[in-house]
Amino acid sequence: MSSLIRQSDGDQLVLDAVVSTREVMPTRVTQHPVQTQQVITDHAQPQAIGRLLDVIVSETPAVSGLTTGPERIAEVIAWLEVVRRGEPLTLVEPDLPVRRNMRLTDLTWTKDLAGGIRVNLTLLQGVTATTRTVELQTRPTGGGGAGQTPRADLAAGRAPTEDRGERAGRQ
Repeated sequence: MSSLIRQSDGDQLVLDAVVSTREVMPTRVTQHPVQTQQVITDHAQPQAIGRLLDVIVSETPAVSGLTTGPERIAEVIAWLEVVRRGEPLTLVEPDLPVRRNMRLTDLTWTKDLAGGIRVNLTLLQGVTATTRTVELQTRPTGGGGAGQTPRADLAAGRAPTEDRGERAGRQ
């Protein structure tokens, strides 16, 4: 099985030859200097997991069914340029854990091989937050609010969605 990088829509890049792969699991440790010139640490926070890949892409890939010739190089570069805009990726490598929600954070390539390129990729794993917007209904302008009156901008429909509260009436 070859290593591959897959987009969320199923489009994937099959890697011809992975020269090296390195997983980075950093931890940030707090540092509080004190009067005695020593540093006190009281907390450690694991950072996002990263994967560094050194890959060879050739014009004649060993995996059958892939594009060949100079079109292969152009296809790989175009694919990488699309995903470098923040596309969530899944990295699948033989005998290693599958890494999901990876983002391409660094991409360099050089044409130093006859009929191919050498690509260095840095992927960083993260979690994507999902949100939703809820439209709240307002009270009718003439009806009981138990001592509260709607704000003028709310009654006129000019209040932004995230600030739909009511102010207290006169005391």
